[in-house]
Amino acid sequence: MAEHAATRFAGTSNNRSGPFRLRLPSPKVVLISLALLLVGLLGLVLRGLELPDPTGPYAVGRYSTSLVDMDRREAHSPGVGSDRVVPLEVWYPAQHGTGSPAGYVPDLDAISTELAAAGELNPLIVWSLGLVRTSTRTGATPIESDGLPLLVFSPGNQTNVSFYAAIAEDLASRGYLVVGVDHPYQVAAVRLPDGTIATYDASLDSVLAGGVEAKLDERVADIELVLDEILAHPAVALPAPVDTSRVGVFGHSLGGLSAAETCRSDDRIVACLNIDGQGNGGPFGADVEDRAFDQPFMYLTKESVIHPEIASRFEEGGIGTSRVVVPAANHGDFSDGGLFASAINPFDSTASSVVEVARGFTASFFDQALNSVDEWGFDGINARTDVFVNVFPLGPRPLIPVAGN
Repeated sequence: MAEHAATRFAGTSNNRSGPFRLRLPSPKVVLISLALLLVGLLGLVLRGLELPDPTGPYAVGRYSTSLVDMDRREAHSPGVGSDRVVPLEVWYPAQHGTGSPAGYVPDLDAISTELAAAGELNPLIVWSLGLVRTSTRTGATPIESDGLPLLVFSPGNQTNVSFYAAIAEDLASRGYLVVGVDHPYQVAAVRLPDGTIATYDASLDSVLAGGVEAKLDERVADIELVLDEILAHPAVALPAPVDTSRVGVFGHSLGGLSAAETCRSDDRIVACLNIDGQGNGGPFGADVEDRAFDQPFMYLTKESVIHPEIASRFEEGGIGTSRVVVPAANHGDFSDGGLFASAINPFDSTASSVVEVARGFTASFFDQALNSVDEWGFDGINARTDVFVNVFPLGPRPLIPVAGN
């Protein structure tokens, strides 16, 4: 055996630096190996391109519709005298086993070029949106109900409402009718009924030019249109009857401020939730003098530090006012975007933890405000990251950690 081994080593060694010769694979083998590695990585990513399952007892139906405001002219359209058209995405509680699977972004093929041109999403990401798996169904039969609680949602700046499907699906599975407003020319891109693609209008990006105020005014008018039409004629736009005594508004970022501004001026709204949106009046509005609301109000945010003046306004809000802080969150983690980033980097679960917290506290808040839950509290919410909660009136006590591991 020793002689055989010596012969074998001698026969394979032409390398003067040692007894072994390093055999490099051929270029063809290298290319094939890289291709297989990329396919494997792509498979891991694609398996992660799905939203977390809803936590409620119902299936989730979804469909698209739009409203026309005949009292407003479209300021962004190049056409003269056109009425403001407001596209909507509607999620609703449905009966299990009905309908067919729904895509993540409606009209994706029609708006993909414009989505990429808007600047927030590159073409590869836009393409991958067609691979995202959701729990929603088109043509699903709504549950039987005498009247569902209505939630109107306004998204962040330059962000379609579709990118908040994780939280919308969850609320619908819990019995809420969720109407997302795709504010045309303020979201990245949305298809209007006449085939026009309304793309983001960057002309209002300048704060000095009053852009934020103009955007807020437009969004508030859109939300008011939704409330006017749905509450007066619910059968026109919705698959199920609405309980007009249980109406809430919520939104993220600029949409959170829009929800707050609408809540202040419309007493049909019973509860308001602002997700990480701040203006000169903190989460209460764009104006420095904006105060707390009479209605129950929640501020869900990543910001641990609060100005004493804004803290005093939370105290003024009194019972029904709360502030929930998720320190680990990034601003975008309250949308679906962070979930897809986690699919690429499966070792980072922060975004999924933030979405889990946002779902739990949003549903709990509206359950208490709209569904007559007896106790004002947040027991039983899953949280895989630190969460701090202030339930007002608080007084001088600091934030109290309630969950996290």
